[in-house]
Amino acid sequence: MELSNYGAEATLLRRALLGNAAFSAICGLLVVVLDTRIAAVMSDLQHHLWPLGLMLLGFAASLVWFSTRPTISSAWVTSVIVADLAWVAGTVGLLVGWHGTLTAAGLWILAVVGMLVFTFAELQWLGLRRLRSSAQNP
Repeated sequence: MELSNYGAEATLLRRALLGNAAFSAICGLLVVVLDTRIAAVMSDLQHHLWPLGLMLLGFAASLVWFSTRPTISSAWVTSVIVADLAWVAGTVGLLVGWHGTLTAAGLWILAVVGMLVFTFAELQWLGLRRLRSSAQNP
């Protein structure tokens, strides 16, 4: 279903998507630029995180592109919400599975980022519901 991306009904969804884009871009840039430093702060293991940073930058760009179009696809927004929830599930898996490998700072970083990503997923879901409701009841 294509939904109008303009008007008061779309404000929450548009802001949530663009906020998610800004957060993803900031995290992506930090991870690309500070690759080994972030890995060292988070764990005793040697990891390269820059591929994750590039993925986040691509994700951010797609969020900006699709959320600023004249119409927004309900299916696309749903896929973004699912991707965010998958990120949160992966975060929980890392927190549980790598608990002994991660530093205290690494645990905190993962937990805070996971909570923020969950918040974006929730705001996007609420915005999508609001927009769908307004499309059904003009």
